[in-house]
Amino acid sequence: MSNEEKDLQEQMPTAPQDEYDSYQTIFGDPAEHRKIVPKKQGKKRILGLIGGLLAVAILVAGTVAIIRFVPKREEESEPSVMDHINVLSRKTENISSVRVKNKNGSFQFSAQHETAQNTETSSNEKAIVTTTWSIDGIDAAKTDSGKITPVITAAVDITATRKIASKSAADCGLDQPTYEVEVADAQEGNYSIAVGAVSPDQTGVYLQVSTDETIYLVDQSSVAAFDFEVLDFANSDAIPALSVTEELPDYVSDGQLIGFEKMTVSGKNFPKPVVLAMRKGDEISSIYAYDVISPVQKLAENVDSVFEVFSKGLTVAGAYAYDVSAESLQSVGLDQPTIVLDVTVGNHRSVLRIAKVDDSFSAVITNDSTFIHKVANSYLPFLNYTAESFYSKYVYMQSIKELSGFALATADGKQYAFNIVYNEGAEDGQDFVITMDGKSLKASYFQNFYQEFVGLQAADFNTEKAVGTPEATITLTYAADGSKKTITFTKFSETRVQFAIDGKPEGCITSSAFTKFLRYADRVAENKDIK
Repeated sequence: MSNEEKDLQEQMPTAPQDEYDSYQTIFGDPAEHRKIVPKKQGKKRILGLIGGLLAVAILVAGTVAIIRFVPKREEESEPSVMDHINVLSRKTENISSVRVKNKNGSFQFSAQHETAQNTETSSNEKAIVTTTWSIDGIDAAKTDSGKITPVITAAVDITATRKIASKSAADCGLDQPTYEVEVADAQEGNYSIAVGAVSPDQTGVYLQVSTDETIYLVDQSSVAAFDFEVLDFANSDAIPALSVTEELPDYVSDGQLIGFEKMTVSGKNFPKPVVLAMRKGDEISSIYAYDVISPVQKLAENVDSVFEVFSKGLTVAGAYAYDVSAESLQSVGLDQPTIVLDVTVGNHRSVLRIAKVDDSFSAVITNDSTFIHKVANSYLPFLNYTAESFYSKYVYMQSIKELSGFALATADGKQYAFNIVYNEGAEDGQDFVITMDGKSLKASYFQNFYQEFVGLQAADFNTEKAVGTPEATITLTYAADGSKKTITFTKFSETRVQFAIDGKPEGCITSSAFTKFLRYADRVAENKDIK
């Protein structure tokens, strides 16, 4: 230090030690501004050093443990061709058969090659070879060749991601393969494939081909086609619609089935078969095309959803069995079907038997099925129908235009006999003339009343015959031939009145609806409107 610098330093004020310490910052030079540390802090420094060493030791040990327990990625023999090693590539047209053994059994697929000349290109082009695959022991008509094709492709075209050099066949599960495949190739020679275990790092499965001693790692998706059940290859062609070629105007229009003559519905949900028949020749038929003719006589509802399986056919998801033996039918419940549909159109008859297997699918056979179809329940909306599902809730539906008389007799002695004359296009604009006891009634009043009658609806379909005499009897007279229809109403309980048509119980209406109807009858008989 120069003399001038020394003089300058001596002239500067000197702060006390404590004040000096307060001026230190993290930006100060430790060599110039450090405090003298008492000796007793040496132990703390040593303990900090030991703690730091322990932390480092724990970190190193954890790293070693992770490396030890994380599966080692399979070694790569040729990094430059990683993820694309061509193991095998054969021409499908040269393959005559492929046998696959998996957890479900051993199955052989056989090829039928058909060669055709390529007419769309020059004569130098190769002929077109079409291959159809079938399963030995199963009628080819019951299987779908297109569903088999992925299995064949997996057996003739193999690409690996790595070659395995450090493991034995046993280490790779190839001594007890998951899949065993045998391929018959008349041109390049036969070979077999063994598929072993999944690699520890889950990046693929081990595979070996008989023509190569090398063990390969292949992607799991490339061998997924070998994991199948034989029913996976079932033909899924739709069950066709009923074909009727002759001219039957009531049932066929432009070659399309539009109706049926008779249908019988039976099964577990039907203690008695329900018989439906087409309704013809009246105005009601435009609204209700079918009648229930057994076990009761009623207008029929919910028929279209059932009829569509015959008019449009039925989409199929697969199969439950390749045969219709008694054992196979019993295995899916078709020995006691959920529902049986038997339809007749002219000289044609078709029967569909359906058994619900689970919440998603049902087993289905027709009268000429050779195997059991698998059909989604969504295509069978009628699966849970009962007899009542087909019953119209209306007590009796009849056009007023077809009647000449409406008579009502009650248990308390009231007698109302309404005469009906229908004059379509009358000059005075009054199409109906209504009289009772020789007196004219306002036609619109009676029409409103009659609307209430045909609007009566069943609250239930209890057909246990009611005890006692009828509370009211309605007699309808038809204008065409004078024939009559009788409807009686008998008390069934405090809240129900049973109605019977020509003496046959059909169900019950509510007591309140019955009382209201009688009140309306009183009003119209007095030539008053019911409203």
